[in-house]
Amino acid sequence: MPYLRRASVALGVALAMSGGTVAADRYQLGSRTIEIPAPAGFVAVSTRSAMLMGSFREWFAAEIRVIELYARRDELAALGSPPALDRFFSVSMAKSFQDFRVTEKQFSRLLDDLNSELADNSGQKEIFYRREPWGAFYASGAALLPAYEEMRQRYCTHAIARIDETPVQFMSCTLDRGAADREWLRNAMHGWVRSVYDANPPRSNPSRAEQRIDPAIQRN
Repeated sequence: MPYLRRASVALGVALAMSGGTVAADRYQLGSRTIEIPAPAGFVAVSTRSAMLMGSFREWFAAEIRVIELYARRDELAALGSPPALDRFFSVSMAKSFQDFRVTEKQFSRLLDDLNSELADNSGQKEIFYRREPWGAFYASGAALLPAYEEMRQRYCTHAIARIDETPVQFMSCTLDRGAADREWLRNAMHGWVRSVYDANPPRSNPSRAEQRIDPAIQRN
């Protein structure tokens, strides 16, 4: 993934499958405020473990803002140094997009470009395993992180979604113990990203003029 700089810490979060209403925390992103409900059974790390949040941010390039990382409360309490957890979920965005709004048509083109870039790198034709008007999902295994021994048994899913009319990135990983883990993670990721989208629906006139997207922004 282009925005990953290094993976020196094996992190993770376990998603509880219990139902119920999940409260959403508010985050200021430039001039906008978005609401992000935590995955069910998770808690936000930023207010509970500065060490873990700082380690996680080291994965990302400077132009990416890590908005939040989510971990299970009992796993946070049992953290060692460095942390080694089973699963995690995170949300981030390119800093260049914080005050930028994209139309549905622009977002669709961004997804096309991302699919083409990833396909060129992997030799596959279609990268997304699920695509909807508001977001697209794709997976990566250890093959994308061959230099990091601790990541070789992990399976990760990624998403980019149009949240309050701006592209926002999502990532989650799990220990890869087989097909059941992969299916679970895909379903959990889709449900969580959809809940974030529903909390921040598009609000502008669909016919408004498009802003020009700098090609450099698209590559972040």
